[in-house]
Amino acid sequence: MEDILVISKAIHQDTSGAISFLVTLCGFDDIMKKQSIENEKGRRFMDKKIIAETDRLILRRYRAEDIQDLYEYLSNPKVLEYEPYKPMTMEEAKENLESRIASDEMIAVELKSTGKMIGNVYLGKCDCNSLELGYVFNEDYWNMGYARESCEKLIENAFEHGIHRISAYCDPKNPNSWELLEKLGFTREGFLQKNVYFWKDEHDQPLWKDTYIYGLLNSKEN
Repeated sequence: MEDILVISKAIHQDTSGAISFLVTLCGFDDIMKKQSIENEKGRRFMDKKIIAETDRLILRRYRAEDIQDLYEYLSNPKVLEYEPYKPMTMEEAKENLESRIASDEMIAVELKSTGKMIGNVYLGKCDCNSLELGYVFNEDYWNMGYARESCEKLIENAFEHGIHRISAYCDPKNPNSWELLEKLGFTREGFLQKNVYFWKDEHDQPLWKDTYIYGLLNSKEN
C-alpha cells in the first residue's frame, strides 16, 4: 500500500514530471509481479497442500482427483506383492482414497512435469518422537529414482523438525525395498523370523513371513 501512495503523490504533486512518474510506475509494476508470484505460491499451497518439493516432484496431501492414478497402482498385483492388502477394485480404491485424504501420514508423490500422482510415502507417527517409513509406487515409475528422491526430502524435513528416529520394516524377499533403505542411510538392526502373516492358506493356516528391521537416527542431534 505504501508504494501505491507514492504513485498517487507523484501524480498530484508533479503532473509535469512525466519521467519521474514513469520511473515510479516501473517500480509499481515490479511490485505487482512479485505479489502475483507470491499469490500463485499461496494458491498452489492451499490447493495441493504441499508438504515439500524436489527438482522433479511435489510431495503433498491426497485429493479427490487422485482416484484414477491411485487405482492404477493399487490394482496392480506386482506392486502389492509384499503389501498387507490385495489388489483393489475401483470402488475399493475410492474408499481407500477417502482414508488417505483424511490422513496426515500418507503423502502423495506427484510428477511436476505432468501432474500425475505416481505413488506415496507413508510417515506414521510412533512413540518416543519417532516415525515409521513406508512407500508404494506405480510400477511404470520404478527404477527412476523417484522413491529415493521423495524419501530423502521427507526424511530431511522430519529431522529438521526434531524427529529423533525413523524406522522401517520390509520383507527379506523384497530387495528393491531394503536396498532403497540402505541407499537412504538406514541400518539393518534386526531380523525377525516368521513374526507376521497377512494371509492364510487353503487349510486356514497362517502364511508366516520374516521381517527385516531398519533404523535411521537424526545425525543432527547431540
